[in-house]
Amino acid sequence: ASSKEVATAIDNATKSTMEMVETISTIHHASEETARAAQSVAEQSEAMSSYAQALMDALSRFKLNADRSDKGLRKKASEKKSLNRGIA
Repeated sequence: ASSKEVATAIDNATKSTMEMVETISTIHHASEETARAAQSVAEQSEAMSSYAQALMDALSRFKLNADRSDKGLRKKASEKKSLNRGIA
């Protein structure tokens, strides 16, 4: 092989290596960004959990008459079944 062919091969290898380095760098930055996003999601999840607990605590102050509520739900369910039978 002539020195020109060797130089061309070395140039091509150098370009390929530079492309690989750039690709690896891009992957590295993407993984860092993903890690930051995951951390943010975890923090938001914790906050949402705290808000849900606070809401449950606030709602626990109210009492619901279970018998009355249950009868109302059963009545609505039976009315819905009746309507569905009439449609079918």
